[in-house]
Amino acid sequence: MSSDPEDPTDAWASAAGDAWSLTARISPRRVVRAAAVDADGHPLNAYPLVHPVAAARPWTPWAVHLAEAEGRYRLLCADLDAKISAEAAAADAARLSGLLSELGIRHLVCASGPTGGRHVWLGLCESVDAEVVRALAYLLKAWLPTLDVAPLVNPTSGCVRPPGVPHRLGGSSQVIAGSVS
Repeated sequence: MSSDPEDPTDAWASAAGDAWSLTARISPRRVVRAAAVDADGHPLNAYPLVHPVAAARPWTPWAVHLAEAEGRYRLLCADLDAKISAEAAAADAARLSGLLSELGIRHLVCASGPTGGRHVWLGLCESVDAEVVRALAYLLKAWLPTLDVAPLVNPTSGCVRPPGVPHRLGGSSQVIAGSVS
């Protein structure tokens, strides 16, 4: 790897290193899930590999569990997919972010990658029971059509790529509102 500050490879490595540091701070578990790769070495949208947070960062995109191993949620993330459209995901993120702001709830909004999806993150001061999060997920789905409820209804393996983590199609999750602090 080059040490040239203009080299995009160095910029990616630096950003991924920052994302890995953040991951270590927010992860409710000692492991994350890392993306599998196809026969050509390209990352897939599947995260079956277990990777210790105490190790060096994975060389593929990774996702942090939202719940502790005991099944209680420490993080909430509304994963708003751009499958309907990037505009719909952005509108749902704005709607949810607006409500959270009105309620005085600090949160973080990220552009999840190059396809236009959004992630709206909340760090919890106290863990929340999985059944409460499941009910909330389905209520939100009725209001936010682009919401992928999977990470919020599966405390065993529900996970999302944190801010700064590379996307399998290029780019990375970028903060667009709020602060990671």
